[in-house]
Amino acid sequence: VSTQSTWVHNYVMAERCKLQGLHDLHAKLMINLLQYITHIPADKAFHEAGLAAQHASMENQKRKPYWMSYCFVLWGRYLDLAELLEDPDATSDLLDASPFKGTNIPSDFPIPRRHFVPHETVDRLRQWVLTASLDKSFEHKLPDEEVTLSPELEEIFATIQQGRIPSVLQQRR
Repeated sequence: VSTQSTWVHNYVMAERCKLQGLHDLHAKLMINLLQYITHIPADKAFHEAGLAAQHASMENQKRKPYWMSYCFVLWGRYLDLAELLEDPDATSDLLDASPFKGTNIPSDFPIPRRHFVPHETVDRLRQWVLTASLDKSFEHKLPDEEVTLSPELEEIFATIQQGRIPSVLQQRR
């Protein structure tokens, strides 16, 4: 199975999860897609993964601090990338790789040459990250444990990682 077909499959499955209200699984899949930022635009991947984590935090109050930690770090990295987009000579080695140490997220990847979102959105995210940096209800780093879900959702995630479509996500005709 090629890398491209793997990330395309995961992205399609993530969107189906989102449509079906499986917010925790959607967030896990979007975070998992970050390992492919050598193939997909990094700014888009970090923005969308942060957005998925934010949605998961709103839908799952019990795990809100967990997902907010992801959101904070992912959108922080997105903002770092947004700044690098202004410099045509910028490379990913200018970024601090320590927040993602021990993950499968590459530290060496291409910097996109244009913004994925409008400048107004960048400004809104910058304000969100600044405000969130004062919030003591969650940690401002990636959680120590890998993204974990309920056993049912972990089973769906495993099926997706095998390149298959779980029955719960198959389109009804």
